[in-house]
Amino acid sequence: MLDAPFILFLIANVFLSLGNSSNAFLILRAREVEIAVYLIPVLWVVYNSVCTLSSPVLGSLSDKIGRKPVIITSFLYYAAVYVLFGFATGKWMIWALFGAYGIYYGLSEGIFKAYVVDMVEKEKGLPPTAC
Repeated sequence: MLDAPFILFLIANVFLSLGNSSNAFLILRAREVEIAVYLIPVLWVVYNSVCTLSSPVLGSLSDKIGRKPVIITSFLYYAAVYVLFGFATGKWMIWALFGAYGIYYGLSEGIFKAYVVDMVEKEKGLPPTAC
């Protein structure tokens, strides 16, 4: 039987994934703020670059202070970034928020997987193949 913390993590992740809006809405929001169509791919480059650069730093943070506080922080950070997207009125805000969104993924993706591996390794007979 799986531990209660693992099951709680799965339940929380399912609910947050169901509530997660599509990235297409971010593109639509950028267009509402009059970001030119030809700049949309550049926004994704900003997002992916920030994600790539922040992931190792934030991953090592989870090694130092623990995965759970970083995961909780990532959920709160995600909510804050999406709220700010709703209030963004200037082009510079959209550019900054795409970078901030990249930080969210740098803060969450690898750490979620590491958290699952940490929990599953405790169970006998279950290899950490979830990642």
